[in-house]
Amino acid sequence: MKKYKIDQTKFSVERPLFEQIGALPEPEFVEQDVKPPLLKRRKVVIGLVIGITLLVLLILLLINTIINRSKLVAVPEASPTIEETRKVEVGPLLKRVEVVREELKEADPTKNELVFPTLDYSLRIDPKK
Repeated sequence: MKKYKIDQTKFSVERPLFEQIGALPEPEFVEQDVKPPLLKRRKVVIGLVIGITLLVLLILLLINTIINRSKLVAVPEASPTIEETRKVEVGPLLKRVEVVREELKEADPTKNELVFPTLDYSLRIDPKK
């Protein structure tokens, strides 16, 4: 095992003070043609944005035409009206159903305009003082 010197003041004596260190040689710079990366070029970025926008619009246009073609415009056939079907089969049960429907329409509380009931002020919970 090495024994270290405890007195560290000798280091300053061994090294000459205020000695200038020799100047380091300056590195030679070689000029190179440095091209910016492909995505950093302005024209490339603008071209990509326009291209992607046109591609998205083209896809949306294709989807729209496919949806419009898939919609079938069917000519509705003349279906018998409700009144015609009622005339064909009107039994006692159906007559009663119609009467109940009419009564329900008449008894609709949202369409009846009733006044508020009168209040009886003589009734009290607590005794009169």
